[in-house]
Amino acid sequence: MRNLFLKALAAALLSVSFSSSSLAQSDIAPVPTSSVETYGAWKLQCSHIAQKVKEKEGDKKAGKKAAKKVAKDTVRTVCEVVQPYSNRKTGNEIARLVFAKNTDGKKGVRAILRTLVDLSFKNQPVLMDDKAELAKGEFQNCAGQFCYITFTIDKEARKKIAAAKALNFQFPLARGNNIKIQAEEAGLSDALNALESK
Repeated sequence: MRNLFLKALAAALLSVSFSSSSLAQSDIAPVPTSSVETYGAWKLQCSHIAQKVKEKEGDKKAGKKAAKKVAKDTVRTVCEVVQPYSNRKTGNEIARLVFAKNTDGKKGVRAILRTLVDLSFKNQPVLMDDKAELAKGEFQNCAGQFCYITFTIDKEARKKIAAAKALNFQFPLARGNNIKIQAEEAGLSDALNALESK
């Protein structure tokens, strides 16, 4: 009888320890896979990617042999400022303008325009403030339903884009005419500042 009682008590204590462990683990907030911040008409979208990075550990004084590469868990964050544009009649997206950090190690941002594949490659796309040209685009590639155009944004263009009053972009269509899409400027300056701080 006494053995049965001890076994029941042990089982109860084991159950309590498991539940306590579960509570402790649930207190640790996991890193979100994505986040969105709104700045006027623009959204700052960030993806948080868990990855392992190998870093050297060891006593440098003891020589190279003592240093070992150890895999450490880190989170890589990739952010972009986004504004999509849709056909008023169908509601289908026809273009998307994105600002992202430069990937070549340089400070600053670049702009990427994603459009439908119905393009002409004879003339360069342009990013404008009303009728003033801010940057010229270069066709990168087409995949699936979309083509991608990159705009190099230097310091001067970055200032003009943030202060633009009639920001728009224009690109040629395969049927011969140019399409002009007016962007919403509200919040863009704050969104770009937030992007660069990430």
